[in-house]
Amino acid sequence: MTGLDHEHSEVISLGARRLVEVPAEQRGHAAVPWLKSQFPMTTAEAIEAIRLANLVRSGGVDDGTS
Repeated sequence: MTGLDHEHSEVISLGARRLVEVPAEQRGHAAVPWLKSQFPMTTAEAIEAIRLANLVRSGGVDDGTS
């Protein structure tokens, strides 16, 4: 497996992808509560999704869309 799916649950991958796609200005909330309102995830999963989104943004992980 490669990209966002490697060693991550589906909800973490979806959350990370959504964070990359939706600008912070559009979310209007801190990332953890916003993610938890969008997906059935724990705080720990939301934090992991944020970490993964940051890796994608920095070019450290392929998000699977290219």
